[in-house]
Amino acid sequence: MHGYRQRESTYLFLFLPGASSSSCQSLPCLYYGNGNALKAIEINSSKVHTVLTNLNSVEAVDVHVKLNLVYWSETRPNAIKRLNVTSGKVQEILKDSTLGEIDGLAVEWESDLIYWTDKTNHRIEVAQLDGKNRRALITSGTRRPLEITVDPRKGYALQM
Repeated sequence: MHGYRQRESTYLFLFLPGASSSSCQSLPCLYYGNGNALKAIEINSSKVHTVLTNLNSVEAVDVHVKLNLVYWSETRPNAIKRLNVTSGKVQEILKDSTLGEIDGLAVEWESDLIYWTDKTNHRIEVAQLDGKNRRALITSGTRRPLEITVDPRKGYALQM
């Protein structure tokens, strides 16, 4: 699984074969945020699906393939949300006054943790997939952390 950033605020993330998706008719497909929408594109046919609309400035996107979950961050207000691709249920995972603007998001699929960069508060945080047990990992020494990539075997990498 590899996510990457394209242009100013369009994030792309590949949903690998083996997961079912009501958004894509064929797999693999690529999930991405584009302004106020979450979209998916079928890799084999290039057909684009609008998965969700009326979102608040989608920033980072990542997926948990095994659980069929798509996670994304929004601004105005700052929040982390997820979509269960199988059921279509959307949940707000985190939203409170201490959550800054999230520019990077990574799902660690073996420990079922979600990591994010908070560029407003200059920190890296982690929580369980449901948003519980939130804690700051890095609170100093970062200046506007942007991207984060997590590999359960190799650790994490940051772009600042």
